[in-house]
Amino acid sequence: MARWLKGVPTRRLWKKTKVPEKSQRKRSGPVSKVAQAGLVVPKARRAFALFLKERSCVKPGAYKLEFAAEMKRLGKVWSSLGDAEKAPYQDQSNAEFLARRTALLQMGVPLRRITCAAAEQKESQPQLHDPEPAAGAMVKLGVQYEIKTILGEGTYGKVFAGRCQYGSPCALKVFSGLHARVECQQGVQSYRLLDEKLNVKERRFFPMLLDADHCGEPWPWMALALGGPSLANRLGSGKLSPDMVSIVANQLQSALRILHQQASLLHLDVKSSNCLWLEEIQLLQLCDLGMAEVQMSVSAQHQALGLKGHHGKVVEQPRLQAYVTALYRPPELFNLQNAQLCTLQKLLSPAVDMWSYGCVVYEAAAGKPLMKLAKPVNASAQRGVAEWCQHYKQMCGKGYQKMLGQNFKTCFPARLSVHECWAEVILNACAPEPMLRHWKQAVVKSV
Repeated sequence: MARWLKGVPTRRLWKKTKVPEKSQRKRSGPVSKVAQAGLVVPKARRAFALFLKERSCVKPGAYKLEFAAEMKRLGKVWSSLGDAEKAPYQDQSNAEFLARRTALLQMGVPLRRITCAAAEQKESQPQLHDPEPAAGAMVKLGVQYEIKTILGEGTYGKVFAGRCQYGSPCALKVFSGLHARVECQQGVQSYRLLDEKLNVKERRFFPMLLDADHCGEPWPWMALALGGPSLANRLGSGKLSPDMVSIVANQLQSALRILHQQASLLHLDVKSSNCLWLEEIQLLQLCDLGMAEVQMSVSAQHQALGLKGHHGKVVEQPRLQAYVTALYRPPELFNLQNAQLCTLQKLLSPAVDMWSYGCVVYEAAAGKPLMKLAKPVNASAQRGVAEWCQHYKQMCGKGYQKMLGQNFKTCFPARLSVHECWAEVILNACAPEPMLRHWKQAVVKSV
């Protein structure tokens, strides 16, 4: 029999002794939470694991002792390698850990600490340990800017309302994190491309870049002309009138068409919080070009950026592991397996922004996101998109009205019926197949 000390057995009898609750605790880290939700994140392996996979001579299915002996042999080889020989594996390991961290942040998973790969990064990469600025502080960013209040925050930093040294209002975007300098530089390049490609009338749909420094200390930053509150903030106090929805829809469509056709850019993060709405002059501006990509082939993008692999070949990997906020993301950008991540940018097209546009039009009319299901309360955006695609053909051609009297377990026909004047615009923009999406002018129909 097992001996007991203070109620805890020193030995366990097979299928007889109850396992203490302490040993039954399950891990609840970020990756396990994502796995429980049925989502997919990129693999992240240590440098030695990559080396082991590349050099191992033991085939899958071999005995455990063979794997142990092979690992011991390669461990000695790894120890004898110099820093220059280990560098390619360490670089790939760092890239995998950073890619996984980025994907987790894009999925909205809170991270409690920096990954090991981030701690092992090279000294040449930016180290941003300084805390982010607080509202009401005077900070030195190129020239002096006074930070007033926070306007919003995202994955790579915060946006503050402030004033420049001449007293004019501006929006200060301060970047933080491991990718701060890269993301700031990407945003600056996108805004400068707009300055180069667009005329004055076209440029008014986007905020003006006043100043920026992607190598700024202690934070990379950019200063933009203050364009007013976001559409998401405006919708917090109630939905827009039909006339206002028509103006918002048409101006957002114009901004995206200009972005695609004149600047050859894809926004890839169109949502209500990235649309600035100046209600006094009835002008919409599309902001936050952090995820924007140039419309070109994947190889051409990486040749331009100079991204190369271990053997000097161009690596066809996307800059980000996930594009578009989940509630505004089209179906083709969900369920991308690890083996398909290299094809992610091949799926990026103007049709991605069209889908997000349709979601924003409905949100402006209804005051709530289109793809957010009412039941169950904690349903994911992916489930809402799947349900929309399942009933899309039946809803087309005013089929959503016929579905109301039938036993369909979906909320979308009722939502389109309530906002019937925008239903055709939304259905044209949010077709499940990218090739079927097209623009439709938003016009208020008199009843």
